[in-house]
Amino acid sequence: MATQRSSSRLVCCHFIHSFVDQVVYFTVLFPYVLLTVLLIRGATLPGSADGIAFYLTPDLSKLRDPEVFSPFLSQFSFFSASVLRHIVVHFLLKKSGEQKMFI
Repeated sequence: MATQRSSSRLVCCHFIHSFVDQVVYFTVLFPYVLLTVLLIRGATLPGSADGIAFYLTPDLSKLRDPEVFSPFLSQFSFFSASVLRHIVVHFLLKKSGEQKMFI
């Protein structure tokens, strides 16, 4: 009776293991297949060569426009402020503790 239970558990575990393997293979490979299909479909659309050329050819005259840099500066200043705030908090916690801080 005990061997029958253990063998049924092994069969059940093997079934679950093989099912999980199939799910993992699908979830790993399906995005690559989908991206390949979408890439081929996008490359065969009319005007796709013009779009790729526009994407890969920079327009350096746009760098003179200050409207280009305002989103960059706002995001950069926000990121810098958050990084500096965490550094200051970390140093204050280290300083208040018993450990010595070496900078």
